[in-house]
Amino acid sequence: MIDSCSVSTKQARDLWISLVNRPVTQQNAASLLKPLISLLPRHDVDTQALVRTTLLVLASQESTKELFEESALMTFSRLQRWADPSDTAVHLFHLHLRCNLNTSLALERRCKQIMVYVLDKLDDSQWWSRESHGLFPLLESLVQQNIRNRGLWPLDQQALKLLQEKIKKNRDPSLLYAVPPSPASAKMESWLFGEPLHRASATVARFYEHHPYPRWDRLDLSPLNNGLRSHLSRAVGSPAAAAIDCEPKCLIVLGCGTGREALAWAAALPDCHVVGIDLSATSLAYASGMAQRLGLNNVEWHQEDLLNLPSHSAEYDLVIACGVLHHLPDPAEGLEVATRLARPGGLIKLALYSAPARRPIIHIRKLLLDIMGCEPSSERLAVARSTLIENFPLHPELIHLQRIQDFFDLDGCWDLFFNPCESAFSLPAVEQLLALSRLRFLGFEWDDQLPLFQFRALFPSDRDALNLYYWSCFESRFPDTFLGMYRFWCQRAAC
Repeated sequence: MIDSCSVSTKQARDLWISLVNRPVTQQNAASLLKPLISLLPRHDVDTQALVRTTLLVLASQESTKELFEESALMTFSRLQRWADPSDTAVHLFHLHLRCNLNTSLALERRCKQIMVYVLDKLDDSQWWSRESHGLFPLLESLVQQNIRNRGLWPLDQQALKLLQEKIKKNRDPSLLYAVPPSPASAKMESWLFGEPLHRASATVARFYEHHPYPRWDRLDLSPLNNGLRSHLSRAVGSPAAAAIDCEPKCLIVLGCGTGREALAWAAALPDCHVVGIDLSATSLAYASGMAQRLGLNNVEWHQEDLLNLPSHSAEYDLVIACGVLHHLPDPAEGLEVATRLARPGGLIKLALYSAPARRPIIHIRKLLLDIMGCEPSSERLAVARSTLIENFPLHPELIHLQRIQDFFDLDGCWDLFFNPCESAFSLPAVEQLLALSRLRFLGFEWDDQLPLFQFRALFPSDRDALNLYYWSCFESRFPDTFLGMYRFWCQRAAC
């Protein structure tokens, strides 16, 4: 078996790149087991990006495929099989639960089924003394996944605590891996400019104090491994790559949350000074703690309402505002601030909710509220989500949501469905927004190039894929294209 400790960071990233978009077939699935096992415990690659490949491999293996089959009844012999990490596929299954956030509804149903079954046996001393022998690696993996998804599975909490006590007495240290830390509540320095928060901003700030987002424990450096120009050329296109005259020396992340994106840039560009701005002290405390853990000292944090940032600053080579403008009372004002912060000719990366892509999410939000029947709480949300999955397994909107990682994390569900201030945009509205700020559109950023290939097949005259009217026509035909938001790059005018 490949030893993850013996693989260098460069080797790990090369292996990650080779696996992240690898087609999985019956013929090659078994050959992917050991490479995946070598990568999942690591903290220098984004193993969450390997979840799709991992799930396909597990679903193809004899010892784990029944985890995904509803028709497979749960028997004690199956529990024993799924608990034995000496089996390579089962070992990968345990690593998947311990190191990543599961994003398979079929596997989630099975995991909850096992947990409910075991929790019901807590008072059966005879079962625990004889039959439970050998199950503890599986139970530890399930408990760690429940911690990772922030208690998304509606389980009896008192029984869960008793189970955790049993696990501690039988824990195998060789199978333990880090889970995302709980953010400390720490008071940041006073507001930089002393301006009161906008009322809507104050509401959003309170929301993220309770639901800091996202929870994470590793950085994704692979896309930035060869610098910004290389990343833009690969993920956006040649016009975006041509717009960069040098690697950024200073950049700012607006609405940085728990700091994952800001710290990824700080780690990838050690000579760059990175600033993170956010409303939430809890989120920034999480970010600051992770910066210390990673030994990154080229980043600074400020608790601030971005709408109150000074008007005289135009010093940043790169301004990043991903997933923040659509939570402002006036997104256009937020974009004006972002533009003002960029130096002439500087780059801006934006991510905005797509109105067509938000329709299934809005529909599911209504279903969740109907099930909860009263003011949402974390406990009610977990129960409502579970009820939704059990009663509407083939609901079209639910099928779409399986592509969104936030749906599999309790804090992510809060952000996905119940943010108190939210806007969504059409592409004509995006085009108008950019025109008002005199920003040049450089292209969408893609993890999966398939939509880009499809677009070029439909609109061969636009090889650079920069015509937003064409993209609007494309989205009308494929409304879930931007389910993960419009992510795009633009450039401030040179003067």
